[in-house]
Amino acid sequence: MYSPNTKAIPLLTVNQDETSLNEKVKELEEQNKTSIYIIKGKMEEKDEKVKELEAKYQTMNGVLQSLLKSISSVDESGKQTIAKQLIKEGIFQ
Repeated sequence: MYSPNTKAIPLLTVNQDETSLNEKVKELEEQNKTSIYIIKGKMEEKDEKVKELEAKYQTMNGVLQSLLKSISSVDESGKQTIAKQLIKEGIFQ
């Protein structure tokens, strides 16, 4: 026996499935956008921290170079005194 509803039910089911899938795709796209936004923000924070560390390194390197130049002009007994003080304070072993 043929019923016109026989073909309509599978078509309705397919349309419902397609609608559900489209909604799920939209939901996942929004979640993806949110995740990308958060990741970009965290990457920018890390980039700023790296820049800060690079600046601190450059400053420390400049101070160290100045210190080395100053020490090079100190006589041997002065160098020994400086070395003893650095060892005493645990800065140098």
